Amino acid sequence: MRHLLHALPDELTEITADSSVRHRLRRVLRLDDGAPLVLCDGAHRTQPVTWHGDRFAAAGPVQLHEPVRPELYLAAGVLKGERQDWLVEKAAELGVDQFVPLLLDHGVVRVHDRAEKQARWQAIADGALEQCGRTWRMHVTLPMTLTQWLPGAPSFFADETGGASWRAVTGKHTTVPWRVAVGPEGGWSANERALLHHFAATAISLGPLVLRAETAGLTVAAIARGHDA
Repeated sequence: MRHLLHALPDELTEITADSSVRHRLRRVLRLDDGAPLVLCDGAHRTQPVTWHGDRFAAAGPVQLHEPVRPELYLAAGVLKGERQDWLVEKAAELGVDQFVPLLLDHGVVRVHDRAEKQARWQAIADGALEQCGRTWRMHVTLPMTLTQWLPGAPSFFADETGGASWRAVTGKHTTVPWRVAVGPEGGWSANERALLHHFAATAISLGPLVLRAETAGLTVAAIARGHDA
């Protein structure tokens, strides 16, 4: 059943859709009157509804879904164009909780309007939520530097030169967010490696092969959400 990201009141019997939602459902998706949908508020609550041209009618109770734990925060060097869009979309599909676009020394993309880029990537993540049926929103932050991201909870970084296995590292951190950074195509710079070590970030290995940046990011998400990897 199609999911739609939409605010949910505490008790929904009927809610009028705003003009942008009406246009999308009528003109883009061409939903028939009475079509079933699931509204999701992006905070683990969903409600089945039926669509009636300009409003939703409740078709069942609000359901509260258990969050996936631990939370997964993925920080990744900004990539060019469609590759970045693809990474954001697939990270949302794989259950990443927070996506942090990193501005790194060897990155080739220069982000001039950070708020505009954040809005674009958040819209892509929201679209992925609706497509894959997840019940919580992946929050895309403003692009930031490694220095801005590193302070906080314990963090890990994918290191092509080697590191501990995912299981060995995360087995010690089961109640805090898993914060994992992935570098750009050119790899971590010497300055960034010094910063990672200064903040006691732990190197992890993603296997014997050198992965493209977007592949490395999705490998982290797939392993983290695989539980038995």
